[in-house]
Amino acid sequence: MFFGEYHHQIDDKGRLRIPPRFRALLGEEPMMTVGFEKCIMIYTKDDFDKYVYGRLEQTDFLNLNAGDIKRVLFSKTQRIEEDKQGRVAINPILIAECGLKKNVITIGAMDHAEIWDEDAYKEHMAAIDIKKVLSAFET
Repeated sequence: MFFGEYHHQIDDKGRLRIPPRFRALLGEEPMMTVGFEKCIMIYTKDDFDKYVYGRLEQTDFLNLNAGDIKRVLFSKTQRIEEDKQGRVAINPILIAECGLKKNVITIGAMDHAEIWDEDAYKEHMAAIDIKKVLSAFET
């Protein structure tokens, strides 16, 4: 399970280090793609295949919404590959799409990790009404 919050920086070449705890969970060939909330989502290869590819491969090719979803997600998806120093180069398109600047936060989100611009993450979290969110779990 992915959990925790890690603060770090993207270098001038668009590279960062995935936190070691997350890297260990990601296994071989992890995938990153654009998130729905201006962040990058990172999945294990198996979970990407199950949650993203698996759902979309079942859609009817005549479904125009499904076509748009495929274009949005797969045009902005990349396989994570570390260099010899353990850094991951992030596609500049993902950096721009998610508004990532130098300071970023990588968080655990149960079944995946997310990379956020630090200021955008703080703003997003400040807007959450925690009592309202948690009330969904009341029985």
